[in-house]
Amino acid sequence: MQPYPSKKPGVGKEASPGTERGNRKARVLLSGLLGGVFMVTQTAMIADAVDEIKNRTGQNREGVCFSGLTFSSKIMTAAATGVFSLIIYAVGYESGVEITTHMKDMVFLSISLIPAASSLIACVPFFFYPEAPRPAPRGSIKENQSATRSQSWNTA
Repeated sequence: MQPYPSKKPGVGKEASPGTERGNRKARVLLSGLLGGVFMVTQTAMIADAVDEIKNRTGQNREGVCFSGLTFSSKIMTAAATGVFSLIIYAVGYESGVEITTHMKDMVFLSISLIPAASSLIACVPFFFYPEAPRPAPRGSIKENQSATRSQSWNTA
């Protein structure tokens, strides 16, 4: 085994390389699970909004709603890349420059704390999201469709 220095006093100096890989895999798995929740929830909320639009107006707007989700995700990706680039520029990172502790801390901030804060902000819509489906309004498309179907079966 190759010795790895420990930062904690009193902790053994040797750690297996497999443990480090296992910790990394666990962090990636946790990150994927937490990120996946937002991806699945966004799609489900858009589907609910499409159903609500269809109930209220009778128009099927799936394409518009999901293309809006795709467009907003592209905007968010571009904004994240721009902010990260600005932070890298602000800390003075360039090719061939010696990496300082300040640079490492700022890069850590930009890839961990800023996304965590933005995820907390992204949770705000969940507080206003109805838990139970809303009933269809009177005279809605569902009632009209069921009335039309029953009339067409009676005339046949």
